[in-house]
Amino acid sequence: MQTELGSGVVFIQSQGCWRETSGLGTGALIGKNMVLTAAHVVNEAHEIRLMQGHRVATAKVIGFNLNADLALLRVDSDLEGHKFEIASPLPIRGAELAILGFPHAETWDPALGSDSQLQFSEGHVSSLGRSMEIEDIGKVANLLQTDVLANPGNSGGPVVDTSGKLIGVVSAKGRYDDGGLTTPPTFAVEATRAVQAVGEWIERPTEYPVADCSVDSDQESSVILENKVDHDQAASVAETLRKYAEGINVADYSQSFAQFSDQLALRMVSPAAWSKRLGTSTWNSLTIEKISGKGDMLRARVSFETNQAAEEGPADLDDPTCSVWTMNYTMTWSDSGWLINDYKEVPGSPAACDVEEEYDY
Repeated sequence: MQTELGSGVVFIQSQGCWRETSGLGTGALIGKNMVLTAAHVVNEAHEIRLMQGHRVATAKVIGFNLNADLALLRVDSDLEGHKFEIASPLPIRGAELAILGFPHAETWDPALGSDSQLQFSEGHVSSLGRSMEIEDIGKVANLLQTDVLANPGNSGGPVVDTSGKLIGVVSAKGRYDDGGLTTPPTFAVEATRAVQAVGEWIERPTEYPVADCSVDSDQESSVILENKVDHDQAASVAETLRKYAEGINVADYSQSFAQFSDQLALRMVSPAAWSKRLGTSTWNSLTIEKISGKGDMLRARVSFETNQAAEEGPADLDDPTCSVWTMNYTMTWSDSGWLINDYKEVPGSPAACDVEEEYDY
């Protein structure tokens, strides 16, 4: 089985702008140019390189959900090798399994290729449906617990059953303290959660921009982005709204207007007409609070904080220069990604910004 499946396991090296944002891990080939891995392996990546045998390829992220710790990569060229089938239904507790990957990634030697450095570890399903707090991610649900001890280089690698089908994607290893192991060895995102995400991303892929490593602060994102939901299109929706907000921040209203669907663009007439009262507006933050719906139409509840000149701010606030808005955005899918089709204020919006009180001591 190791010989057969090993050709579909790739070593992943993601390079971020800083050392702490670089990642090493494993991925599973699920199509001729599609690799499934853990989101934290490629989070904030500037460049992603894969090694299969002695072949090196580059890849881009086309599906990303940090809250579920899953990501789908599209390789720049087709890869030969085993294509993993995602299992359904899930195994039972006690079932045999194996984890394939590169657990000693810190000693990785490119000259040896991936074939000779791949490891195969056997074990059992300990539990299903687990949730766990994972460092730098938060609480991740839909986890399969195993009794196999894995290491960071295993992250994103396939967990397979005795028929070779993928039943999980390695997400986190157990924690240790002075008293020894405090949580069981390895957790993986369950196959049922993975197949849901993969189906969504293949149907509606979004190529995420690479991290900008420029030292020019003017090129850095001016909007603090937070996603609170575990929806597989949340990152893609957030990317559209980020472009919309950053266009406003730099007075590039054509960029913001380009995030509208044809239907909404007709209502707004033109960038000049739509932006008349936006000349002093700046978005400070953007938070995805909720996403509902499926298919080509979604509804996103979003809160954001803005600054603006007093005469352009909400008249009923004590300080109209800073306000917090909550909107329901209707998003529609197009060939270019998610577009804003409509938006409506939530009752009670806008509200005053939270301002820290100053005290004299």
